[in-house]
Amino acid sequence: MLSIALLSRSMGEAALAHALIVLSFMAAAGPLTVLGFDTALLRARGARSLIVPLARRFALVWSVIAGLMGIAAVSFVPGDWLAAWLGVRPLLLVAWLALVAAQSFLSALLLALGRCRCALLFGGTLSSGVVCLAIAIFPAAGTGLSGLAAAQLAGLGLSIAAGMAVVRRAMAEAGPARPLSPNWGDIASGALTNAVAVVAGQLPLWMVAALGTQSQTVDLGLAMRLVLPLGFVLVAARAMAAPVLATARSGGWPAQAGGALCRIARVAALASVTMALCIVVLARPVTEALFARVPADAALLIGLLGVGSCLQAAIGPGQLALRIAGGEAEALVIAAGLLAGLAVGAGVGFLILGPAGVALAASTHLALGSAIPAWRFTRRSGVRLGAVGPCA
Repeated sequence: MLSIALLSRSMGEAALAHALIVLSFMAAAGPLTVLGFDTALLRARGARSLIVPLARRFALVWSVIAGLMGIAAVSFVPGDWLAAWLGVRPLLLVAWLALVAAQSFLSALLLALGRCRCALLFGGTLSSGVVCLAIAIFPAAGTGLSGLAAAQLAGLGLSIAAGMAVVRRAMAEAGPARPLSPNWGDIASGALTNAVAVVAGQLPLWMVAALGTQSQTVDLGLAMRLVLPLGFVLVAARAMAAPVLATARSGGWPAQAGGALCRIARVAALASVTMALCIVVLARPVTEALFARVPADAALLIGLLGVGSCLQAAIGPGQLALRIAGGEAEALVIAAGLLAGLAVGAGVGFLILGPAGVALAASTHLALGSAIPAWRFTRRSGVRLGAVGPCA
């Protein structure tokens, strides 16, 4: 939010629209670069010694990916064109992606080891804090993407180093490792599901950028950034639910798991509704204060996006639950089908209602993206997700 606010004050509308698109790709990097290993780690929670082989395989895979990307950036990619479009050098982008992958893996690993607070702290909170501190100390860092990239690299490096120290202490309690033959099919399905989810999360902005004007792109982009606090609630709820789901899976899905998941969903739903109402009411003064501009139909766009986030919080982490329960392939099929529906709905909605139609399609996708997997998870495990009904 601070980065966007500083960029909005120092850039024109065309440059800001471009920056919002680039930053949307940056926001998508975490779930994409973890390559499906996040769910594999959570499913290994009942046998912590399985974590070490998974970590070695992830490091090997990303060493190959980073090496190939580095060679391509130096030898084959038109570096000047890419640097001009991104605002950073290609090799800096490769280093940033590798560090984001390591941070995302560490966050999932800490969740698998039962360190929920550390997973949130070292999964992006600390690195974002370093970026904000760098911008506060060196204001020039917030005036362009290259300065933000340097601050991001510093924050990621510190977050990974601190996270590794916690992981070493946690692994000392997990016992010796034993050989593992991971199910690469599940990991591949998880990677594809993460990729589909990433595209779905950013597709509304990309759709408006392709079909609309720069002003409409800025309006929707700023509205999406204003509802980020609701995303924080969803991330926290997911972090709280993940150990419950993993433990329940290893214990044969006891009935008590449903009560714990219900309570988490109720707290998340209450927090989301409260925050959404506050954001809608304060949309105009906040956008004027932070961004020195007011998006057209700000309250409508924020309200539509907020409804989807609130419904997702109340329904619970359906896709995560289905994947932990062993339904990786099923989760992928559902996510791909919903992505196709989102693309059609966003296109039609934009032609009829403009950015508000895209926001409505995104809100519907958020709700269905949790509801359908949650229903399939309940059919598979007998454990109910969501805040509706008694939390027995």
